[in-house]
Parts: sequence; structure tokens; C-alpha cells
Amino acid sequence: MALQSDSGEPVQINPAWLDRARYIEFLNQSFPRQWDPRAYDWYMARGFNGRRSDILVRADGSRVLSGMTLCYRQIDVGSGAPIEIAVLSAGATLATERGRGHYPALLQTALERLRERSCVAAVGFVTRDNVSGRGLMRIGARAIPSYYVVSPANPHVTFGSKARRPEPACLAPPLRREDLVSGIESLARLVTPAQISDSSGVPRAHFHYERAEDWRQQFLQRPNTVHIVRLAHDSYAAIETVRDTDRLQLLVCPDRKRTRNIGALAAASAAAGRNFFMYTLDPTEAAAARRAHLRMRAGYLMLQPTGVQGDGWDRLAGAVWRVQSGDRM
Repeated sequence: MALQSDSGEPVQINPAWLDRARYIEFLNQSFPRQWDPRAYDWYMARGFNGRRSDILVRADGSRVLSGMTLCYRQIDVGSGAPIEIAVLSAGATLATERGRGHYPALLQTALERLRERSCVAAVGFVTRDNVSGRGLMRIGARAIPSYYVVSPANPHVTFGSKARRPEPACLAPPLRREDLVSGIESLARLVTPAQISDSSGVPRAHFHYERAEDWRQQFLQRPNTVHIVRLAHDSYAAIETVRDTDRLQLLVCPDRKRTRNIGALAAASAAAGRNFFMYTLDPTEAAAARRAHLRMRAGYLMLQPTGVQGDGWDRLAGAVWRVQSGDRM
């Protein structure tokens, strides 16, 4: 698992001098106007299951040159105990510092840190042309195809050959927010444990939320306003409004209804003059989106083993992954 890097600045983990404002300033140099205190608090400052995230940086004094965040999570695979992992998130390198070995140094330190914390794998959500993803591939990471689905160029295109754009009234009548929250939480806890294996008998892997507060923070208490939509008695969605885009973060429904419900949500966004976004690992959903002329950007869910002993890696690598958009970090 050797990584080539220069012999420059040491990697620092959670340095005392690194405050929220400084890291936001650093991130906005790579992703202009995309980071603010709300995003920082949600992606980096928020703990999970009693464990805080780690921020790794290379710096020149107090000037951040490169950084990444380790967001600790758990994965359910089949009926075994949850597996400890960490999502690599909020990473960047200053344009003037690229090619100087910062990323390999950060990644090497990250894997050492994860082994110390008994994490079986590092997980990354990347587009197919992402430099960090290519770096993981070079050291043997497993790449699972993923799909970033966005609105079609023509907002009046339907989703699926038999779908039609619904009027807003086609969605279920509105309920009080507390009833919607109760409904989506109850249904999520019923549906997710039932997804132990796919039709071929291969175990499914999905993110595990032992504490209800962690689940709520991940899906309902996001940096931007979240609306809950009830599509039917057994179908709920959580939509985050980000500027002019409706981001589908959670869809809880029977498998046979997923494609139809996604179509209804995408069409409802178009009818309201808004863009639509979702993330999926399901090639069936991606194929339906293509048929409907929704635009697609290819990506990968990256799985990098840390070397922790046990059967955890084999369970992760051998599973069929089911990920909600809102699971991403």
C-alpha cells in the first residue's frame, strides 16, 4: 500500500490553529462560493455515533496547502455486525501546490489513522474524471460505478417511456411536517433492514445509522432546507432545496416503485421550473434516466482497504451496494 510523496511538510491531524473560518477560506479557493459555516458544520464539525471527524492538512505555517476530512460511518452488510469505515470528504489542494505530493501524503496518513481506529475501509464518492479517485485506483481501490443524474436539457422530457409529467396534485395531499417526519422515519427503519440481499442472494451493503439523531442530521437537518414529500402510503422522499435545484437525498419506498417515484419527483421539479439532482449506484435507475434523456455524469464509489484484519473487507467488497443520495459526504 505504498504511496509516493515528497518529503515536505508533515501531515497534521486536527491542528489547534485550524479554525472553521480558515478551512472555509481554503476550500473556497478550490470551490469558489460553495463553502460557508453551515456547510462546514454539517460536513466536518458534526460528529457521528459519538465519534468526531478528523481533518488532515498539510500547511505552510498557518496557510493550508492541502486537506481532507475523515467522516466516520458504519456499513451494514447482510445480517452481520456493522462495519466501521470512513468517508473521505471536503478535500482539496491549492492550484499552486498540485503535483507536489500533498495528496499521497494525506492519503497515507489517513489510512494509518483509520487502521488505528479499526476502520476496515476508506470510502470516496468521486466523478469518473476525479484526480483523487484516480489516485485511489493506483493503490488498488475497488471502483463501483455510480451515476450523478441531473435535469434534462429539455425540462418537458418525461422520465421513462410510459411516464408523464404529473401535476403537483398528483402527489399525495400535504400533511403536517411532524407527521411527514414520523412517516419517513418509521418507513426507513422498516425498509432498510429488510434489504439484506438482492434477488440473486448477494448481500446488500448500506449505511447504518444506529442513533436516530444521526439519521435525522444526515437526511433531514442538512445545510439547506429539506422538504419531505409523501408520494403514497409506502413512499416518501426528502428533497433538499439548494439554490435552483431540488436534490433528492432520501427515497424510501418498495423497490418496484423506485423508478416511478423518481420520475414523478423529477417531473414535479421540472413543472415548478427547478432543476433536479440525484445520485445512484443502481444501473436500472440510471438506464431509466437515460431513456428519459436526463443527463448523466459517470462516477465511482471508491473502496480502499486499510488492512484491518478480519472478514470486514471481504464482506464490503462482495456486496451489492445500495446508497441514498444523502449518504454521501
